[in-house]
Amino acid sequence: MDFLNPEFEAIRKKAEEAESVPVSIALFGQPGAGKSSLINAIVGRPIAKIGVENDVTTERTDYEWNGLLISDLPGYGTAKFPASTYAEDFEIAKFDIVLCVTAGKLKSDDISFFRQVVKNQIKCIFIRNKFDTEFEPGVGDAQIQQRICANFREQIGVDIDIIFVSCRTTLGLASLISAIMGRLPGVKRDRFLLSAAAYSKEFLDAKKSACMDYVLLAATTSALANMVPVPGAGIAGDIAAML
Repeated sequence: MDFLNPEFEAIRKKAEEAESVPVSIALFGQPGAGKSSLINAIVGRPIAKIGVENDVTTERTDYEWNGLLISDLPGYGTAKFPASTYAEDFEIAKFDIVLCVTAGKLKSDDISFFRQVVKNQIKCIFIRNKFDTEFEPGVGDAQIQQRICANFREQIGVDIDIIFVSCRTTLGLASLISAIMGRLPGVKRDRFLLSAAAYSKEFLDAKKSACMDYVLLAATTSALANMVPVPGAGIAGDIAAML
């Protein structure tokens, strides 16, 4: 069945990529910013322990879920992890996306790290977590968000978009998931679709489509490996019959 080889190899390679290509996401933020809650919200499962006794990240902590590698990064600019070598030590540029997480006032370490990722044009998403706790009598959410954005612009030095999130109320999670998906290319986008939690019908529909594509791809690969050709039919006809 040599006539099958080029088509079979192409389908097999695509199936292997869909299964093996990981998506790597890093989270940077101060203790108490709610990074563990965000990790759990992204995958829709409690893979990261949440609790005040777990609040200080002193080492990089990796979590894996169905092709997603999510890393919680330790403090920036400390004696153990100096700012001058932080990006190299943790290979920041190799992550597909860096989630820059804050909750409350910006700290000097936040500002220094955020400036660095912007300067180095690293793919990042800025997140203001725990927004449900922001409250001022007589001041609406939109006005509070404008103030926070203005403060970011002033401190970081560039105009950046911020996603306002609450893991408790699920506020902004649909926007966050969509933003991550939109920054991923090709196979990695599909891997994220298969693995991430859905917070909107649009993402759920996209996830369903990606799952169907993956199932059909895997089934076609398996069938081709054991296929007996129909006399007089070409490869296109055989694949169409199997699908």
